[in-house]
Amino acid sequence: MLFRGVAEQWYATKLHLRPSTQHIYRTLLDRHILPTFADVPVGSITTLDVQMWISIGIANTRMGANSVAKTYKLLRNSHGVSARRGS
Repeated sequence: MLFRGVAEQWYATKLHLRPSTQHIYRTLLDRHILPTFADVPVGSITTLDVQMWISIGIANTRMGANSVAKTYKLLRNSHGVSARRGS
């Protein structure tokens, strides 16, 4: 399964959250996570892939450290769903 599918399934489980939190999650997915990982099979995303994504992609944005941490956490949580599912 591609990461996009897992991320969208994960996001669908977050509809109980405040609209502002949902908006933040959607924005982080669309702007920072999916452009890199959307079409990657979830089982092939490595720790090194994520480290490179942070050091090259995310670090070169105007995001503050807190936003980078939130984006990484979102990636980790949505990717963790796939790991628990065995995808």
